[in-house]
Amino acid sequence: MPQDRLHEHAIKMHSLSKRFGKFQAVDNLNISIYKDEIMCILGHNGAGKTTTINMLTGMLTPSSGDAEVLGYSLLADINDVR
Repeated sequence: MPQDRLHEHAIKMHSLSKRFGKFQAVDNLNISIYKDEIMCILGHNGAGKTTTINMLTGMLTPSSGDAEVLGYSLLADINDVR
């Protein structure tokens, strides 16, 4: 892999949060996933895994925070993210 691509982000989450009423499903998530990297999300039922993926795909809007997918913002560029 070329050195300049070694540290490029594929997905970068910045304080990503989702609340459903009083229930905090995802709380202040900060994760960087680099290009050509494989990552899995593990956790018990109700840990926020599906909610996180739904925010990253645009099915849910974050309550706060943002994420970049290949440099496109979930909040500002959702059509490009999709």
